[in-house]
Amino acid sequence: MKKNDGFLSGLMVGYLLTKKKAEPEKKSGCLDSLLGFVVFGVAVLIGMNFGAGGLVFAAILCFVVIPLSIYYIKSQRIKKLKINQEVFDLYNDEKYTLALEKALSITEKSPDIAYLIGLSFFNGLGCDLDYKKAFEYFKIGSTGNINAKAMYAYMLIEGIGFEQNIDLGKSLLLEASSKNNTLATLKVGEYQLNGAFTFEKDVQSAMKMLRKAMDEGLPYAKYLVGVILLEGKDGVTQNKEQGLHLLKEAADAGINQAIDYLKNV
Repeated sequence: MKKNDGFLSGLMVGYLLTKKKAEPEKKSGCLDSLLGFVVFGVAVLIGMNFGAGGLVFAAILCFVVIPLSIYYIKSQRIKKLKINQEVFDLYNDEKYTLALEKALSITEKSPDIAYLIGLSFFNGLGCDLDYKKAFEYFKIGSTGNINAKAMYAYMLIEGIGFEQNIDLGKSLLLEASSKNNTLATLKVGEYQLNGAFTFEKDVQSAMKMLRKAMDEGLPYAKYLVGVILLEGKDGVTQNKEQGLHLLKEAADAGINQAIDYLKNV
């Protein structure tokens, strides 16, 4: 089982939590409306077929049971959204320990909450690093959070926190990339660049992917594109000036690989 090589630490969490503030998922109230219509229909049928007694029962259903049921469902949804929002607010304020404690206390964790818990364990935010727990929460979050799916795929491909499964990870990563997930796009580009993990080597496609990730603000992508342009390898036209510029920007953003590379230029 492989450990994280530091590629994402301090990189993805900053991008994913500060570029666009995290917000809890919001779902429509269709379920409780549907419930109301169904119960109302049942009440009407009872009233039509069971006389006066049925009408009384139908009235109780329509004017007592249905309103109370809908109120309960809505109040529980509001309570859940409120708690989730508190967790996201704590994360955005970088109060990671409090955010993690509150997130872990939630009984039914949404995919978004599971994703944030996974980030905590993956990067050691408010807790010790624990790739196994990070993997499990990203797996849970992958059912409804595209960032969680990308992280789950990345960990599967590289065998971080769990037994390596390249085929499943590759499938999930490509799916996330097709939905314009920035992390997935970056990793697909990097794997294509090096022909790694059964990805076919395709430098031109890799450059498109990496430039897209670079435009989304990922400094690690700037490092990769910078090296390619500076060295002008694999059919890419050399552009030393632009390559050095990107490498310096990546280094200024704290990318250790860029810092080390520039020492030898």
